[in-house]
Amino acid sequence: MRWCSMMHLNPFLSSIAVPAAAKTVQTVVQAAQEAGQSFLKAFSNLRENALDLPAEPTSVAGQVQLLASNFRAWLEQQGIASPFEMQFSLAKNGDPVANVVGPESEKIVDLLYSNDMWLERFSELALRGSEAAMATPYGQPTTGSYQPVKLAINSHEAYVLREPANAF
Repeated sequence: MRWCSMMHLNPFLSSIAVPAAAKTVQTVVQAAQEAGQSFLKAFSNLRENALDLPAEPTSVAGQVQLLASNFRAWLEQQGIASPFEMQFSLAKNGDPVANVVGPESEKIVDLLYSNDMWLERFSELALRGSEAAMATPYGQPTTGSYQPVKLAINSHEAYVLREPANAF
């Protein structure tokens, strides 16, 4: 004799269980869809916010241009609107050296040397520029001597000047 085991479901229990299971599956699917949409919304908001932020320049020349723009705006806030030219560099002992030419050059020099923030920012970029001038195309430092650079800033533009190796 063979025993055959079959599970018989009560028709009443089937009528309750099947719709409950379907409702549970539907609820799980809806929750997953809502979570997915929330994730996509959050991800798209992050992407939009990242695109709204201005990119910080990574090159020394780009950072000099950005700093010069901020410096010119600060000078205007201080009441200086006349044209000027400034060359900023670091002496061999690390002291900041600013040579300014223009109708209000003395006022610019006084403002610059009385504000440590600007001196530190310009010094930092001059040092980075000098280190970059010593690097080979592969980013390795050369065996040569220290190559100081000057940050040249005027009323309209800014750039990095590299001094020749054998300048006096």
